[in-house]
Amino acid sequence: MKIIILNKEAFVKYKGKVGVVLFTQENSLTVNFFDGYSHQKANRTDIGIPSTNEIYEALETYQGLQETCTEYDIAYMDHHTDDVQYLNYCKSYN
Repeated sequence: MKIIILNKEAFVKYKGKVGVVLFTQENSLTVNFFDGYSHQKANRTDIGIPSTNEIYEALETYQGLQETCTEYDIAYMDHHTDDVQYLNYCKSYN
């Protein structure tokens, strides 16, 4: 799968999980943390910045996070990395 991160600043790490912050005012003391499966309120001081590798690993592993990131234009996932294979797949339906 090919992953393109469109908004790296949206990714955070909270309690060992990589997720995204959505619907949070910039100066708020708490943030809305989404890991793709659940929503949690977290103190801004309790969140960290994940490494790029951690972000890619989380996106490759958790479908819920993939869907959340796609829906809010935070990341793009291309599940068809082999163009020839994908074209052959499409051709099989014609």
